[in-house]
Amino acid sequence: MRHNAPLALVAALTLAACASSPSPAASVATSPGSAPGATDGRADAADLPDVLLVADRTLGRWSAGATTPRWSRAGAQASADGSAVYVVDGEGTSASLAGLDPRTGAPGRRWALPRPGAWQLAMVTADGHRVVLTDGPADRDHRRATTRLVVVDTATAATAAPDPIELPGTLEPEALSADGRQLFVLDFRPDYYRVRAVLLPGGELVDTFSRDKESLEDMHGEPVRAVASPDGGLLATLYRDANGGQPFVHVLDLRIGWTYCADLPTGSYETVVLSADGRSLYVGARDGSWVSIDVTALDEPSSDPLPLAVHRGAAPPVPLAAGGTLVSERAVVAAGHDGVGWWRNGRLVGTVERAVDGLVALAPA
Repeated sequence: MRHNAPLALVAALTLAACASSPSPAASVATSPGSAPGATDGRADAADLPDVLLVADRTLGRWSAGATTPRWSRAGAQASADGSAVYVVDGEGTSASLAGLDPRTGAPGRRWALPRPGAWQLAMVTADGHRVVLTDGPADRDHRRATTRLVVVDTATAATAAPDPIELPGTLEPEALSADGRQLFVLDFRPDYYRVRAVLLPGGELVDTFSRDKESLEDMHGEPVRAVASPDGGLLATLYRDANGGQPFVHVLDLRIGWTYCADLPTGSYETVVLSADGRSLYVGARDGSWVSIDVTALDEPSSDPLPLAVHRGAAPPVPLAAGGTLVSERAVVAAGHDGVGWWRNGRLVGTVERAVDGLVALAPA
């Protein structure tokens, strides 16, 4: 990996909710794959899927054409497959982890959190079965001598979270491995960070390895946006160099635990999208160009780079929007700086005019 220039460190909640800089090219009224003026057909909006999206740090469920969400909750986080929503409810000694119904927002099960602690959500796994919390913020802007972590398996924990894991340094949770045995974290140092793993349940902190089985180098960069596969097998984060250096995509195989960095051509990139079949990553730039990365061989040990192609002029397979793009059999949903658009066959068939921080998932029917 090539990330050794002195850059700004990675921002908070890299894989949970990375902020991006919106641009006019990401408006819901236009799409790289749509024909000019193809904004009709909104009578079809009745059967479009709802989405879970974050606006002003508030998670809510939105329908096409709506002016208000079906429900919303500040500070809540959802799984990438939309099956589960969680929030830390209450403060101090009365705080608990609460599950919310993704259809109605109604509270459900609760888990008592270790005391004392200023617990906050760090991440939810793609399938919604596990939740990771930290005892207060732990990221580049909130350096800590010690980080306390709690991993709650909501399928097995009856009423209380397990005892916390306490580790030295500032550790920001990124993702859990598919088998739940490794928690991948960003280990912040004075002017760089490393991707490391916490072995569960014991809590041993170990180094991670790249696809060529080499120990990872020190890294620098700022996250733009992240995308997770609904099956929990893959996580990809787009990074940029604050000093104008080479951008890259950091890909994490959560089944094996390998990481891979794909260097991108010089440019201003703002979104990363995973194809519906999970075989390709699409990275969109502000000038309309885009990059496709074939990730089918990610789980094969090799020092060869994954196939990467740069496209200029040709339309991408789906709209590459700054606020995120979700792909399903029923529709493609893309969030720009001024709202959300539902697309079918290259036509805009539904919208929500709302400033959006980012799409999270398609909501359950």
